[in-house]
Amino acid sequence: MKHFRASPLRGLAFGMKNTSVVAEWSMLTIAGVALVAAIWLPFGFALGGLIEEWEELGLFVTHGPIFFIDGTGSLSFLRGRPLTFAPQALAYALDHSTFFYWHLLLALSLVIKFLSSAYVGRFMTRSLVGGLLIGALTLHYPADTMQINLRTLHIDCSIALALLAGVLALRAQEVAGMTARLALSLLAAALFIAGSLIYEAILPLALVPALAMYVRYGLVSTVARCVKQPAVLLMWGAALVACVVFVAIIGQQSDSYQGTLVGQTGGWFQKLAYWARTIVFTALHRGFWQAWEQIYSLAWTQLSFRTVFLLISANIALCFFLLAVREETAKDVPWTQKASPVRLLFAGIVLFVACYSPFLLSTSHVAITQRTYLAAASGGAMVVTAVIIAFRFFLSARIIATVIAAPTVSAALLAQIYQHDQYNRNYAQFGRPIVKALATATAAFPPGAPIPIVNMYGGLNGTWDLGVAVTLVTVYLLPTSGPPILCDGRTGQMLPLVRPFPKKSCTIKEDNLTVVAADGKQATYSRFAVIESDGTVTLHDNKATPPIQALKTIMPPVLTLGNWAPSDSWFNRVRNSGLAYECKFESMWGYAVPCRTFGIYEGEWTGVGMPPVSWVNNKDAGLIIDTLEPNRSYKMILQLGKYAVTPALDQLQLTFNGSPLQLVWTDPRRIEASIPYELVKDRINVLGLSAPLDDKSGLSIALQHLQIWPMR
Repeated sequence: MKHFRASPLRGLAFGMKNTSVVAEWSMLTIAGVALVAAIWLPFGFALGGLIEEWEELGLFVTHGPIFFIDGTGSLSFLRGRPLTFAPQALAYALDHSTFFYWHLLLALSLVIKFLSSAYVGRFMTRSLVGGLLIGALTLHYPADTMQINLRTLHIDCSIALALLAGVLALRAQEVAGMTARLALSLLAAALFIAGSLIYEAILPLALVPALAMYVRYGLVSTVARCVKQPAVLLMWGAALVACVVFVAIIGQQSDSYQGTLVGQTGGWFQKLAYWARTIVFTALHRGFWQAWEQIYSLAWTQLSFRTVFLLISANIALCFFLLAVREETAKDVPWTQKASPVRLLFAGIVLFVACYSPFLLSTSHVAITQRTYLAAASGGAMVVTAVIIAFRFFLSARIIATVIAAPTVSAALLAQIYQHDQYNRNYAQFGRPIVKALATATAAFPPGAPIPIVNMYGGLNGTWDLGVAVTLVTVYLLPTSGPPILCDGRTGQMLPLVRPFPKKSCTIKEDNLTVVAADGKQATYSRFAVIESDGTVTLHDNKATPPIQALKTIMPPVLTLGNWAPSDSWFNRVRNSGLAYECKFESMWGYAVPCRTFGIYEGEWTGVGMPPVSWVNNKDAGLIIDTLEPNRSYKMILQLGKYAVTPALDQLQLTFNGSPLQLVWTDPRRIEASIPYELVKDRINVLGLSAPLDDKSGLSIALQHLQIWPMR
């Protein structure tokens, strides 16, 4: 008998003919590309940098692409993630003037994530339909709100590498031939280590191969197979141990990022009790109820392009139906009968909890839904698939695939499109106009000179409205530029706003801009730029004639990939139904887009499960509103959160374009007011909030929610 050496790529479908293997993986690849492309379909490549992207670009433009972080220099606190900038550095090296390759690498990582998850799902369920379902749900799982933006590029790449490594380890355990097994094992270990050096929170994904084998074979058979072929287990385990030891060593160093988390105080009993409550009432609640319930709200209250989405959903349903028929016809066994839903459910819960657990060390991550569920999506997809398969006791496999599985995937896809929509809204509101204005203002000053800028546009207060990134943006746009000096022209505060309350101030008097530092020192500038309310830039120079000149707008290359506008959104149903303006004061830590505020801190979370608020920190605070129609009356509803001092409520005054509004208190924290039509301007309207500040905290009232509706 002849013996043939097994190829590591042979037998991907576990015993099926090569033609069938090619057909299956061709279909899955096409499905993966289509499901990823659908997320970009309404937007193209319009999205740019929001927060960390500008930090990385600022570093790259001054130091070159940074592929590896060592233990020295200003980035040494990130030495526990030495490859964390590698994906962004690669994108920058390929094209330093746009975000094109950021988008491309992000999309590629999502395709790899889908294909790897589909392979594992195909293995566990012994079904192509099951593989497609688990792959699609892992890709589109709705619990996390941070997958589709460029600041997550390194995390998505890390997860893709870890899942691909898990696939290779799983394949190595199944393949015949020691050479192929060792080659796949070494490659799997290398990819997993690389993924963990980008983002160490993916370490629990090391459980994927073992859990997949458990679902397919059961516990006893899985142990027997690992004992019979220990080489794969030893190499995979060695890679995991090396990663864990590395993270543990870095975690003992207090000046590292991991050290700041491990060093948090509290007894172990209190920590365990807190972690258990968080897993049950935050992680599991969010992953298996809240996230899915929110999709229903999206579909029925906000989705306006329903016909387009229904066509996409119909195509997904048709694909699931045809695959279910194909599989049942070819094997005479329904796809729902090939896997144990109980084992799949158990494995999914274990993986979901394990992947969420690293974030239990950080209370700030527990309070939000960004990045905390990205790796856990693999477990969540398994749980949802197990529930869907359990319907086999009541329905046929074809009906389950078409009526339950396909709509579930469509709903999850809707969540990802909405997520991309919200980040594009943020970028359209602050990213594009502010970057354009900074490019225009920076070019008006000589190299190395300070760039005094007066902000009348609003925002630039904190993180999500580009405030903390202003310096980095100017460094990227013009590396020879001096430092920007940002003054809020409406409140006299220096930006971005820093807690507990601003220590520096600025004033414009006699055509000069005067900045007063915290120690009382003053600097006066006779030449400064002003970002106007409409986003244009004027140059003020009392030594020039005329003293005020409108600058020609400069469009930097980084903004040339697209020009998506909120009016292009698929989610304008609420606005189309009448809502004229809305501000949720959470500053994008959930999904709400930051508002154009002044004298108001960015949104902050008051506790897990509690609504976020934004604190007013200036007696001349307010919002800039640019969505109202002129010559029309409106009704305003303002919901308040907690407040610092009672006089802040007793003496609260609201104005609209300078005219006072008559307030009606419907309860202690809810205000209603009518806005007469004669007060409403065509483009820029200003809602002013004035209340006394607390002497100790420098705060007055906390804002939760603002809505403005047209009066009929």
